[in-house]
Amino acid sequence: MKLCRLDNDNVRILLEKEDLLKYNLSAASLSDKSEETKAVFRNIVNAAKSKTDFDTGDDRILIEAFPKSNGEVLLYVTRLSLECERGREYLFSFDCADGLIGAYGALKKSRLEIIKKSYYKKSGRHYLCFTPVAISRADERTLDVLTMTLREYGEQIDGFGSVSYLEEHAEIKKAI
Repeated sequence: MKLCRLDNDNVRILLEKEDLLKYNLSAASLSDKSEETKAVFRNIVNAAKSKTDFDTGDDRILIEAFPKSNGEVLLYVTRLSLECERGREYLFSFDCADGLIGAYGALKKSRLEIIKKSYYKKSGRHYLCFTPVAISRADERTLDVLTMTLREYGEQIDGFGSVSYLEEHAEIKKAI
């Protein structure tokens, strides 16, 4: 196993053939969500912690696995920081459907994983609400660029309870 700490939130792990045998892993089993596979990944991350000081603490992690042609597997482990906003709803208002359509297209092109997207209509205005999953520090810039882009199409609405108000009083056109 070869370990390389990329920064505070990322580590690269090369699993050589011997490591795959040791952990009873194959390229096919990497996407398996069984408890056994999860336990193996925990062991691998713990090995990275002891050798590189890469500590995930209580934070969630994202593991990306890339099988190599020579039988090895390259893992990228990203710590999804608890310090970053989780579950925050972003709400944008648009004068016309064209603005909403443009904003939705930009949202779909973004690299961010979105938990929830909803579209509302009230008093002739269109609203787009989305909630990203936990944002790592690396994704903060992507989110900033996305919100700037969406502001080109409409207005960002800040304020606690705005989405709740729409859910109660606006016409929910579609949960997308």
